[in-house]
This record gives sequence, structure tokens and C-alpha cells, in this order.
Amino acid sequence: MLHLSRRVIIEIIAIPILVGLAIWGITELVLWIRAEMTSPTEEEVAKSRGVTVGRTGAACPWEVRTVTTPPEDVGEPPSVPLGGDLEEELSEFLSYEKGGDANYTHLILSVNARREGGIWVKGVEIKTLKREDPPQAQDATVIGFKFSGCGGNGGTLKAYTVIDGRIQSVGVASDPRAGISFPRHVAQGDTLTLDITVGVKSCDCTWVPVVSWEFEGDTHETEYRYNGRPYRTISVHEYKRVAWEMTGRADSNAIEWKSIKFDNELLTPNP
Repeated sequence: MLHLSRRVIIEIIAIPILVGLAIWGITELVLWIRAEMTSPTEEEVAKSRGVTVGRTGAACPWEVRTVTTPPEDVGEPPSVPLGGDLEEELSEFLSYEKGGDANYTHLILSVNARREGGIWVKGVEIKTLKREDPPQAQDATVIGFKFSGCGGNGGTLKAYTVIDGRIQSVGVASDPRAGISFPRHVAQGDTLTLDITVGVKSCDCTWVPVVSWEFEGDTHETEYRYNGRPYRTISVHEYKRVAWEMTGRADSNAIEWKSIKFDNELLTPNP
């Protein structure tokens, strides 16, 4: 008869148990990762409830950016095939990696209450993620693009705030004289559209808007980003300024650009 030691018996019993536990642990990890990958983000949840934040240009039909490129290194904008992605084709000028909005950024907060009970907007804050001093005059350029036509209209209600990056969060002030106050209830079937101007004081600031809202008793604090990236705004100093206007020819299948004089009024937000 085969006699096994106690240690061998324990190992024979333990090995299947340990293998089973390992398989269970791996399975649980895979399920958790899959759930994390498929579960909606806070921004996606907010959008599904009708709470969205978007960005508009400096002043329709203009886009104005401070790019961290010395003036002598700024080239001419490329021609863009008709139907092409303007933002992608002009990424050297318009990307937040290359620079930021000049002096201020325009946001549009839209709340479209689709369900019974509506939505409460508790408030809006601007949260600074990173602050740097603005570039030196020789290291940056202010660029303006004058496009043809405009996108959607801005909000009928307007709000303003200024950040310097030294305080992490700054509220978008309520202004009852302009018909704005928080908290604000948006009833089912109604829409609130708020045009928010975020200005900067002497900084290169990277930030996100944070909207506090309530739906069916649940309160949310939602951060919004622009194409997946935080917003960036750079205060303008003695930078060289250049501008181009969108043009086209009858015999051309591309958008082209004509150099024009930069309008300094574009650097001041229009209330």
C-alpha cells in the first residue's frame, strides 16, 4: 500500500484550491476592468441627462489663439481640402498643446431638461489644473483666423469670471440683474443656455469648468473637457499678432488663406 506523508497530502489538496482561487481572482479582475472600460464617464452621464458644456470662438467668425511659437517660426496656414477637418488640419495653430485661447475663453452651458422633475443647476466653478507664467514676448505669437459663417448662437444669458490660477477654484458669479442666479431650476421641456466668459489675469492657465447639478435627487459634480483635453487660456502681452481670412477660388477644391490685419478688439471680450 502506498503511504503518503502528511505534507504531500496537504500539497495535493492545496494545489487545486490555489489554482481555483487564482482563476477566480483573474476572472474578477477581468470583469472589473471590463466594467471600468464600458461604464460611462461623469461627463457622458451628464450629457445623457441634457447637461452639456461647449466652446465657441472669440467672436464669430473669429478664432484667436496665443501660440507658444516664436514669431519667426510661425508659418503660413496650409490649404484644407473641401470637407476636411479644419481643426485637425490647423492643429499647429489651434491645438491646446501648442497654445491657448487669447485672454479669454467662451463657454456655452446648455441644460435641456427632458424628464419630469427637471434639473437643478447648483452652480458653476472654474477649476485650475495648472498655472504657469505667460510666455515672454519673443516666445509667443497671437494668431487670428477669420472663418466664413458662424456656428450656433451664444447663450441669451451671460456670465463672467476671471482666474489667475493662484486660487484653485473660482465660482462663476451669479448676477440677478442679468437674470442669472444659482441654484436655478430648469423645468421639464425647458432649456437654459448660459454664455460664460472665462478671462485670465497674467497667466498661462489650464483649467476645467465644473458644473454642480441635481437630477432625481442625485447631486453631481461634473468636469468638462474640450475634445478630451482641459481648456487653456493665455493672457496676451507684447506679442506679435498675425491674422488670416478664409478664401477660396472657383477653380480650387480647397480652402485657402489670405493675410489680413489683426483686429486688436478681438482681445477684449464683448459683453
